[in-house]
Parts: sequence; C-alpha cells; structure tokens
Amino acid sequence: MQTRQTNSKLMLILQTMDDEYGKLYENPQSLYEHCQEIDLFDKLMLENADFQAMCNELAAARGDFISSDREVVALMLALEQNGIFTETKGTITWVH
Repeated sequence: MQTRQTNSKLMLILQTMDDEYGKLYENPQSLYEHCQEIDLFDKLMLENADFQAMCNELAAARGDFISSDREVVALMLALEQNGIFTETKGTITWVH
C-alpha cells in the first residue's frame, strides 16, 4: 500500500514539475528569480540523503536525471506547491 501512495505522490510531483518547466520555458527570464531554489537544491543534494533518494526515484520515473537549472527550479517549485517540504528559517521539514 505504501508503494501505491509513494507512486501517486511521485506522479503528482512529476506532473507539477512538467507544468512548472513549461512556464519557465515560456518565460526564460523568470528563471533568474529563482536562484534560492537552485542553491537549496545544491545544498540538499550534498547534505540530505532523503532528498538524494527522492531525486533518484524521480530520475528513474522520468528516465532522465535532473540536470538543468530550469529542471531544478521546476522540481523545487513542484515540491513546495505539493507540500512535500516546507522551509522555515533554513530548516527543511519533509512531509511524508
């Protein structure tokens, strides 16, 4: 049962990520407004094993790893919009 819930959450993240990617693609200048998301992604990839594992699952589901700044921003916006994590004063809280 956990697998079904995980898969559905993963699919929701991917759908939202695709939507956000499209918005960023249509308005490339808006990417520059999201430097914090890029920095946070880099930090989490270096320091947070749960985040790394989630990104690996997403990469497997997409058939491609997250490599561009646009993909990074789209992912971080998707996670935030879907309530997967919240950030308060630099502390990340994961919602499972």
